[in-house]
Order: sequence, then C-alpha cells, then structure tokens
Amino acid sequence: MAFKEELPQFEARRLEANHLLETHPTKLPVIVEPILSKKNSYGAIQNRFLVPQSYTFHEFIFHLRRRLELDRTDALYVLISKKHLPVLDRNMISIYEEFQDPDGFLYVNYSSEAILG
Repeated sequence: MAFKEELPQFEARRLEANHLLETHPTKLPVIVEPILSKKNSYGAIQNRFLVPQSYTFHEFIFHLRRRLELDRTDALYVLISKKHLPVLDRNMISIYEEFQDPDGFLYVNYSSEAILG
C-alpha cells in the first residue's frame, strides 16, 4: 500500500515529517515505494527511511540496493517523485530541498529488473 493511501490525511503526514525532522535534525524523512504496484521489486521493504543529510544520491542507492537484496546482475531504477533523476554525486539535502513534497517527505520510487542470466 502506498504511503499516501496508508496515511491519507495531509496534515497527519506533515506532522509526522515535522516530528521526524525535529527529533532527527541531521536526517531526512524519505518514503521509498515501487514505481508500479505490481511485484517488480524484490520483496517488501520498510518504506520509511531516515537518510543522513550528508549522503550522496549514490550512497543512498547503494544502501537501497542492499535493503532490496539485489544481485549484482539486477538493475535498479530510482526516481524522485516518479519523474526526476538526480545526478549521483548530489547531496540528499539538496535533493530534499528541491523535491520534497508539501507534506515534508521526499518520495523515492524504484523499479528493479534482472538484466543478465
């Protein structure tokens, strides 16, 4: 279930994001969901993350691959808000500042696919 469906009240999501930012001032509230609702991922993962502000997008993807337990031969496609592909060496704080949702969360969408073997 998508996070916005799980918690449909905008104000409740905004309050949760603000609470996370206040209690974890060096981290960013990020929601990670598959691009498609069909099973194109490698199992269900926790969709709420607190990501260090200092991480680059590349570091974030590295940790996401580990959480998804992807093989080295599996491709991982990651978009911000289903339409933006940031540069890999960009800091997560700058991505958050540019693309955060009005509710205070950064929404990251992914798709994975076996490309070899």
